[in-house]
Amino acid sequence: MGSEKVRVEVVRGRTIVASGPGVWVSSEQPSPYEALVYRHEDGANELSEIRFRHSADAIRVEGAEARADAGHGDASPPDIDE
Repeated sequence: MGSEKVRVEVVRGRTIVASGPGVWVSSEQPSPYEALVYRHEDGANELSEIRFRHSADAIRVEGAEARADAGHGDASPPDIDE
């Protein structure tokens, strides 16, 4: 499990599309890309993890307030820009 707590807000324009508490975590292998990872729970997409390209470190987002904006529709959530 992670040791450092963080507060995460994902912003598109002036709108916060997802937010929540999180912790830094490490995986066994570095991620080959940057990504926002969502899981589908209770009829809504919930931000689960933020991965960084070529890094084994990630932020695992925790808590019910980490909800994606419904404006995404059926489209995939955007990747994080460099």
